[in-house]
Amino acid sequence: MRGIVNRYLLALERDEHQPVAGFAGDPAGVVPGLDSAALEPAFIRVAAEFGRRHRIAHGTWLEAKVSAEVLEAAGVTSALVAPMSQMALQGLP
Repeated sequence: MRGIVNRYLLALERDEHQPVAGFAGDPAGVVPGLDSAALEPAFIRVAAEFGRRHRIAHGTWLEAKVSAEVLEAAGVTSALVAPMSQMALQGLP
């Protein structure tokens, strides 16, 4: 899980700093294994659980350049919602 997340974040960083394809010694504009579009489906599968385990907030993912669309697809939300049992204990509907 960590490997997928790390590779996706590295790919996003590379995308952000990558010069236009065909320049800077990378004529194809591709670094093997660091294609954010190719890694995105795997990241979407693990992001919510990884974020929960490591207490990574929605805003932190956004700061790491993960798009809101990808976070939504992964089920990572910006709102913290209490489980129904907690709400019942607090007397909330």
